[in-house]
Amino acid sequence: MFHSPAARRLLVTIAATAATLGVASSASALSVIATTNVGTGPMNVAFSPDGALAYVTNQTTGSISVIDTASHTVAQTITGLPSANAISIVGATAAVSGSTSGTPWVKFIDLATNTVTGTAQPLNGYAPGVALHPNGASAWATATTELSTIDTTTATITGSSIPNFVSYTAVALNPAGTRAWVTSYNGPYVRVFDITTVNPTPVQTISGGGIGSPVEVAIAPNGQRAYVADCGGVALRNYDTTSYAAGTAVPIAGCPWAVAINPAGTLAFVTRYSANKVTEVDLATGTAIATVDVGGSPQGAVVSPDGSLLYVVNNTTGTVSVIAVGRPDAPTSPSATAGDGQATVSWTAPAVAGGTPITTYTASVVGNPLLSCTATAPATSCTITGLTNDTAYAFTVTATNGQGTSAASAASSPVTPRAQAGGAAQQTSSGSASTAGGSTAASLAATLLPSRSTLRAGQSMRLAIRARNTGGTPANGVTACMRMPTGLVITGGAGATRSNGTACFAMGTLAAGAQATRTMTVRAAATRRVVVRVAAWARGTNATRAQATPVAVRIVPRPARVMVTG
Repeated sequence: MFHSPAARRLLVTIAATAATLGVASSASALSVIATTNVGTGPMNVAFSPDGALAYVTNQTTGSISVIDTASHTVAQTITGLPSANAISIVGATAAVSGSTSGTPWVKFIDLATNTVTGTAQPLNGYAPGVALHPNGASAWATATTELSTIDTTTATITGSSIPNFVSYTAVALNPAGTRAWVTSYNGPYVRVFDITTVNPTPVQTISGGGIGSPVEVAIAPNGQRAYVADCGGVALRNYDTTSYAAGTAVPIAGCPWAVAINPAGTLAFVTRYSANKVTEVDLATGTAIATVDVGGSPQGAVVSPDGSLLYVVNNTTGTVSVIAVGRPDAPTSPSATAGDGQATVSWTAPAVAGGTPITTYTASVVGNPLLSCTATAPATSCTITGLTNDTAYAFTVTATNGQGTSAASAASSPVTPRAQAGGAAQQTSSGSASTAGGSTAASLAATLLPSRSTLRAGQSMRLAIRARNTGGTPANGVTACMRMPTGLVITGGAGATRSNGTACFAMGTLAAGAQATRTMTVRAAATRRVVVRVAAWARGTNATRAQATPVAVRIVPRPARVMVTG
């Protein structure tokens, strides 16, 4: 949108003097993957419907930089657009606002040829915002005191609201094309118009509630909520689009300027004009979850149609920050093949990998995510062990890339692990062992006993192994062992013999029905989120080896709580 130098100084002053509210953020899942030089004073950006091109308005240069999103380089420059400001794209048509020698206009551009096909003017005062109807037949432009309706075919102004509002700023339409949400940073208000008639009719004015200087507005893809970046109120605000009731605002310091919503409607990305940052907000929880540094005075922002990239224009540095934001889609519903105490789970990679390539997949038992396995992409199957025979299991799969983990897939059909035919050795939930042809002279069962199932990086816990003689005669020379996976290290265990991550305890002779327990201490050495498995077994000189059910330990990074201020 367009602001005079005085107005821009006002907004920066508001941001600097407002309460310094922090953004509690996790370790950032956002990453700037490219920085593209564009014209001077870039203001806003929009994608072509297929996401192949991004169009950046340059106010000072009076041009549009057309960026090839595959290479993130400028492929073409459209000139002759003085003070180019807002841009809206539907199909092969772009509507751009600007002004020539103080006279505001809206120009329409054929994106097939990148040529101007018509100009609508004069508008009443500045024309900072413009939005095309979803069918492309009409456009609405904000002016200093009114909202104007424009026919895109003839580029003529066909209607205007009553000029009774102060300094309209930005405009966004609901998906149905029946309502226009307009901000006024000087009001400070948000006003909603009925645009089903030629002359837009105001139906609701939202003020108070902490609104300071609302700048840009975006509507959720499902049309149910409107999100407003409030520079003076240092918050992302949201409103029900039917009742206009305010939801809980998300405090964000540094003059929140623009807000972009991902296509799934689950995430918002807020540019912070005076902080030179972008903050990611989880819309389900209403919390800021990540922040990344960008160029100087970030303003307009937009998420690509596939949800994988965020383009942010940096006004004072003349650049566009390209940010990978996309988590993968969920894999397809998996299939499973049961074995003896295990199941092999297979799936198909999701059609959308997100902002960066998928690195791993994790298959988990429904209802018990600690029973899981991990496959490194591009592999699309893995085997979960430690399952109880004659028990039915269903499975889900998630995909992970550099930006995060997808939602879980739909569950597979249940399968039931069973013992191999012929009485071959089998693993049960208790870790007992049997052999073909009947029991041995002594029979052992092994059980792992962790003190907890989840560890933060660097945290320690106790891990015990219990060996029990389940046979009718003494078990001699009993030894119980635990083998640590990568990510867990042994830090203590009196009486244990250690070798290459394995600790063994000598338990001597166990009478029939007797048991013995030994304990050691382990520490989480992994620093990333991962699930690892501890294997364990017991054996004797007159008893076959009994395998315990593996124990899954989830390791999570230490929580990072960073206070980011403007």
